[in-house]
Amino acid sequence: MMPPPFRFSLQRILDLRKQQEEQAQAELARAQSEHMVQQHHLERLRRDLDEIALQAGSSRAFDSAELWLWLRYRERILQDIEATAARVEELARKVERCRAEVVERSKERQKLEKLRAQRAMRYYEEQKAREQKELDEMAGLYHQKGPL
Repeated sequence: MMPPPFRFSLQRILDLRKQQEEQAQAELARAQSEHMVQQHHLERLRRDLDEIALQAGSSRAFDSAELWLWLRYRERILQDIEATAARVEELARKVERCRAEVVERSKERQKLEKLRAQRAMRYYEEQKAREQKELDEMAGLYHQKGPL
């Protein structure tokens, strides 16, 4: 007779931990993507600022209206750079929080998987010992009675 297969009593919790880890990984991926988008936006703004500085230095003299427009445009780009840089820093912190969450969820899952492996090993060792005991008992009976 075959022994019943090993059943881990905490399997539902382990499945939940796996799901939580996957969700944390997905959140990390979203945060990294958003961070990268904002970083590219910041780089684009800085290139725009460099371009208008080059244009101002190489073009003819501005009249007062053009100078006013150019200064407003430059000021707006500087404000956008400042706001975007702050957002990039905020998103970098979010990425780190998400990464820490993934690590924590992974540790929780690994603890349960280690426990499951230990319990399975103990279960199979007990099954093996039980089978060996039955075989030893049958061999003892055989030697007591002799061949039939």
